[in-house]
Parts: sequence; C-alpha cells; structure tokens
Amino acid sequence: MSNINEIDVEKLRALKVPEEIIASLDIRNGGNIDDDGNVLFLDEERQKRKERPDRPMRKNKPDGLGIKNAIVRKISADASAPKEDGDDGGAFPVIAGLLTQEKEDIKKKLIQTMFGYGKKGYTYATMLPLNVDFSSDTNSGVLPIQLVFEALEDAEYIAILDFCICRKNFKCQDYPADFGCIFLNVAGRRVVEAGIARQATVEEAKQHVLKAKEHGLLANSEFVEAEQFIWGLKNSDMNQFRMICFCCPCCCLIMKAVKSGNAQVRERNVSCGYTSTINHSKCVGCHSCAKACPQQAITYREDGKAVVNQEVCMGCGWCSLECENGAIRIQQTFPVRKSLNEYFLKEARIDDGLPHDKK
Repeated sequence: MSNINEIDVEKLRALKVPEEIIASLDIRNGGNIDDDGNVLFLDEERQKRKERPDRPMRKNKPDGLGIKNAIVRKISADASAPKEDGDDGGAFPVIAGLLTQEKEDIKKKLIQTMFGYGKKGYTYATMLPLNVDFSSDTNSGVLPIQLVFEALEDAEYIAILDFCICRKNFKCQDYPADFGCIFLNVAGRRVVEAGIARQATVEEAKQHVLKAKEHGLLANSEFVEAEQFIWGLKNSDMNQFRMICFCCPCCCLIMKAVKSGNAQVRERNVSCGYTSTINHSKCVGCHSCAKACPQQAITYREDGKAVVNQEVCMGCGWCSLECENGAIRIQQTFPVRKSLNEYFLKEARIDDGLPHDKK
C-alpha cells in the first residue's frame, strides 16, 4: 500500500504521465490530480484506507422486555413531524438544537454519543452527489445515481416519506419541504405504519430520485443510531435501518452536525468515490468554496489557490456550486464500490443481514 503522504511516482510513470506533470503534483491535493484538476488515475489505496477490517461488526442490542422499544415508539415518527399550527413536536427539534450548537459542552458530547458519533458508535453516511452534472466528465465510471438505483432494485420494501423532517423543522425557504427521504426495508414499513409515508414501487422510487436531482439535492445513504428515537425502530431491527436522504445545503441536520462537529464526526460522512478537484488556472483564491465546505477539506497553497484534502472530501458538491469561476469539478478520484451495502459492510461495519447477492 502506498504511503498517504507520498506521491506514487512509479504508478504515474507506468501510466506514461510526463515528468513535468509528476513534478508539479501536490500531495495535499491527493497526488493523483494535476494542476488543471484532471484525474490521472483512480486511487485504489485511498479506497482501501477507508475500510475498517479490525473493527467488530455492529450487533443489535436485545429487545429484552421491550420497555425501550415502547418508549421509542411513543416519542417517535408521527410525533416528530411538525404540527399543523407550526409548533414542532417530538424528539427531533431538541436533538437538532443540541447536535448543531457551536458551543462544545457536555450536552453536545452526550448527543453526539447518542447519535453514534462516539468512538463506540456506528453512525455512518455515504454521499451521493446527484446535485452535480456529470455529462461532460469523461472520468466518470459508475455514477452515484446508479448506486442508488441498484439499492432500490435490491430492497425488499420501499417507502417515500411525505415530508423532509429537516426542511420542515428548519422552515426551508429554498427547497421543497414536502419532498421526503426514501426508507428501505424494515424502516420503510415502520414509517408507512406511522402514517407519514407511502409505499413505493422501484420505478416510483427511481422517479423520486430523478426529481431530487432536478431539485439540486444531494443524496445521502445513512445509518444513524439516534434515528431509532425519531422513527421508532426496535432494537432488533436497527441493523436493517437504511434511509436515502435528499439534502439541501441549508437545512440538512447531518450536514449541520458535520459543520459544527469535530474530526470524529466528520470522518463518519464519506465519499462514494467522487470528490472535488480544482483547476488552478481558474481558481482566484476567493475562499467561497472553503466557506461552503462542511468537512473543512479545503485549504490554500502559498500562491492563494485552493487545494482539496482528498482523504477528507466527501464529494457533496456544495463547493462547486459556490465557485463563480468554474474552477471546481466533482469527479471520480478513487474506485466506487459494487453496491451501497458494501460501504456499510466494509467501512461502517454494519451488516443488515439481508441477502443482497441474489444474482
């Protein structure tokens, strides 16, 4: 495995990359991206570094007497939806306030632990940039939307939520609050049972994803431990919890938590293989991209040009939308895994126990 702090000169020479380009490469920018933002090769070692083979697989907590399950059901799902009179109910507003506050105190640490962001937690999200146009990107292989479609085809049950709980609670002004997330399998059955979602066919769900792309929303495949309290899942069902959120830059709770969180929080939100690349001939060093980055992945060279930490960037695309000079592209910079489930198995160490390799 190549050193994270070294440029793989041998690989570049084997690919017949000119010596002057090799000499110009910056390890701060990944070591596989040239000064014009072109991807020279897909970094397989970067993908391997994201795996956690030594971490134990997550295990569900036992249901026991069912007391916790009963409490969770009482405070969750339909109780978490904002009421008609505008008063927000349920657990979500309280959780959101504590998780996104700037002040680092014991309450914030406790809620981060509850959310699964502590060392023993398993909260994890894979970013899938639907909000970016890849039509002119010759480096793209498997597109993020294909991963989403395949997950839908593989699901036993699909539900589309009637609303986005983040946009409802934060009263979004720029994106539709009635455009909800997709819940898969046991989570889908739960939100339909609660009366806040509808069951959907694979084709209906795919059309919903295409609509999310039209709205300019980022897709985000999640396992979040505290969502048990929001949606009311049993302890024994939590391993199957999967949702595909459609996030806006202004209201998404996960993005807010990342931006206000520490490195441990940020490392749980990862790229599917697509990250930001900078064309330094177009970059003017205006700092708009860094301000938009939830991951604090963008810094600046001695000449004022932006560089992206490819190990940290999650490819959300918000920086590219802020760049008025067209200096930033979202491109595939390391291999995409064969399925969304593989990200959870190898990186998050969560096995949903369902048979995915049917073919």
